[in-house]
Amino acid sequence: MHWAAAVHHPDGRSVEAYEWNGENGYTFRPGTPALSLDQLKAIVTAVPATVP
Repeated sequence: MHWAAAVHHPDGRSVEAYEWNGENGYTFRPGTPALSLDQLKAIVTAVPATVP
């Protein structure tokens, strides 16, 4: 299983978070990921939309 969340800001910045079950990004195993998709979304949206 492979999950991803991304946010793209108007100024061109982007924040991405990926999670997968397995030893690496190519070997996937069934099961529940450590983080839910909502938790991944919370991580990428926690970055402010503007940088001071």
